[in-house]
Amino acid sequence: MSDVIKLNIKSKSLKAVLNEDNISSIDIDDQESNDKRFRVELERQFNLGYNKGYDDAKAELESEYNQQMMEKAEEFYSIIKSFEERIINYETAFEKVVIETSKQISKKIITREIENQSIIETVLKNSLQKVIGANQILIKLNPNDYQSIVNSDFLPELENQFNKVKFEEDEKIEKGGCLINTELGNVDSKISTMVNELIKKLENAVEEQ
Repeated sequence: MSDVIKLNIKSKSLKAVLNEDNISSIDIDDQESNDKRFRVELERQFNLGYNKGYDDAKAELESEYNQQMMEKAEEFYSIIKSFEERIINYETAFEKVVIETSKQISKKIITREIENQSIIETVLKNSLQKVIGANQILIKLNPNDYQSIVNSDFLPELENQFNKVKFEEDEKIEKGGCLINTELGNVDSKISTMVNELIKKLENAVEEQ
């Protein structure tokens, strides 16, 4: 008896049979999957829109805030600059007042001193120190000072110091002052000139501060 067993199996076609319940189950699963993906995508799009809107709003607010701060800063600096300009104007005006007041006070003091005593000899001595070495000297004086000098002991002293000294009356010369002409140059010692020089020194001192 043979030990080999032969099986003859005929191939049969397999057919899957789906009933209505199975179809409905598949449709529901697909629908739920689609709904889930839709919700996820919707949420993603919402988040993207929200974030973009937030960022845009933030950027816009920051831009407006920065613009407002710039405008406030410019307004502040403009006010400061205006104050500085006013202070400079006030300082300049005050300096002018001080200088003009000093000028008037100087004139009054000098005029009073001249009226109280003759200062022409002192003015002449100081002025002639500037023309040491000159041979020909012309001294112009106020008529009142001229009479005082020619009748004083100061005239011989000048004649001994200089070779040739000539005096001349000039009403344009204020009392107490003189104008000296020499071959070496001129010396303006008029009272008005000396006052102006004093004021000029005061102006320079104020400008340097």
